[in-house]
Amino acid sequence: HILSLKDDEVEQAELQEVVEVVTTAKLITEVVTAASATITAAAPQLTTAAKSQIQRQRQRKPQTEAKARKNMMIYLRNVAGFKMDYFKGMTYDDIHPIFEKKFNSNVAFLLKTKE
Repeated sequence: HILSLKDDEVEQAELQEVVEVVTTAKLITEVVTAASATITAAAPQLTTAAKSQIQRQRQRKPQTEAKARKNMMIYLRNVAGFKMDYFKGMTYDDIHPIFEKKFNSNVAFLLKTKE
């Protein structure tokens, strides 16, 4: 008879813990829902000037030849194992064929492995 009382107490404690977990989960859900509603309500309104500023920032300037040269050199260093010293004194027109060859071979490899 004593064992059944202990089992009942353990069962009651487990039931109480489940009730607490469910209650906590409901409370968290309510708080998150209320917070997201508050955040949505507080969304800033963009003025026409701000929208046009954002559009201007999105319009990217074309890449300069110097920046393109540097990007190709970095790509070749990272992917093909070239040293940066190798490119010293080389122009964009000198680097571009090397870059194109390595880049195209990588793309071909990726396409082949994708099949």
